Amino acid sequence: MKFLCVVVLLIGAASCRKLPSFIEICHRKDPQINKCLQRNVEILRPRLKNGIPEMQIPGFNPLVISQATLSGGVSFEAIFNNIRMYGADDFIMDRFEVTTDPKFRFDLDIHFDKLRILSDYKINGRLLVLQLNGAGPADGNYTNVKAHLTTEGEHYQKNGKDHVRFVDKKIDLSIGSTNLYFDHILGDNDQLNVQTNRIINENSQEIIKELSPVITKVIGEFVFGIANRIFERYSYDDLFPL
Repeated sequence: MKFLCVVVLLIGAASCRKLPSFIEICHRKDPQINKCLQRNVEILRPRLKNGIPEMQIPGFNPLVISQATLSGGVSFEAIFNNIRMYGADDFIMDRFEVTTDPKFRFDLDIHFDKLRILSDYKINGRLLVLQLNGAGPADGNYTNVKAHLTTEGEHYQKNGKDHVRFVDKKIDLSIGSTNLYFDHILGDNDQLNVQTNRIINENSQEIIKELSPVITKVIGEFVFGIANRIFERYSYDDLFPL
């Protein structure tokens, strides 16, 4: 009997979490809800580097993703492991629009002046005019990265409370300039490695078209990862009361 009482108390506590005091409450019927949300983004932004324990959001410098893969059919395959993105916490939110009725939807534009993505790569196949077969550390530096993200939310019940989870996520990405380096891209021949990396950077816009799914995944993990943690932890009524 005591055990059941404890379980009930724990469930009740989990379903009645309150937002931290530094968060501004945004009411779903408020015609200025987008401005309210943008103010909250600015409140959260400087805290993301080291994480926000009150909201169970980990630090995002770096943001770590275990793996991403690329495939160009039978002729090209690339695997990136231990991906670390630096600089994501220093983003600028250009636009943030939310619709709460009839469906929950958000639409935002975000950009990063600089991003650095480190990983351990393995590439085998033809890329542009290059026949590659290498593995080692990869270092990518990207400037003026812009992303347009949209998603819709579906409502579901959790511990008797109305929550929202995100479905149908979409990201459109553009990158200003890049500087890439793939160590051991052609094995142990240092001269060929330098020449190959020079060719890669001279054709960086074409290379970015090939690598964009990896960069898109990393940025998506950053934005949607934060949103999912918040919406999983707090009920819809906690986040957007009437």
